[in-house]
Amino acid sequence: MRTSRLSNSLRSFWLALLMLSASAVCAQSVPTDAAQYHYELGITAAERNNYQKALEEFQTSYAIRQVPRLLINIGRAHHRLGNLREAIDVYESYLRIELNAPLSVVIQVKDFLKNPPEGSPTC
Repeated sequence: MRTSRLSNSLRSFWLALLMLSASAVCAQSVPTDAAQYHYELGITAAERNNYQKALEEFQTSYAIRQVPRLLINIGRAHHRLGNLREAIDVYESYLRIELNAPLSVVIQVKDFLKNPPEGSPTC
């Protein structure tokens, strides 16, 4: 029961962050360039559950243009790959870097950090 509820919560968390990230990057008027191209490839890969490819594309996009909300995508890809320590590190970086993060995202990230999935490191 707890695992099912946690699984549903994580699915909802992913969808909300993915939608927020997509709209946030677009709202920032990022021109169609290399960063946007890799971001879009990452979104497509994530939608196809190819989280390794999504991670690579989001990291490439972030290397080109440090849009803080991309860290949410990077953290989520790590999370889906089972790299929970890396996901936690990236989410914490997001909270340090993005001083104007939407409250809803801050709450979701902090909730994840307080209650990581079972088996994740708690350092």
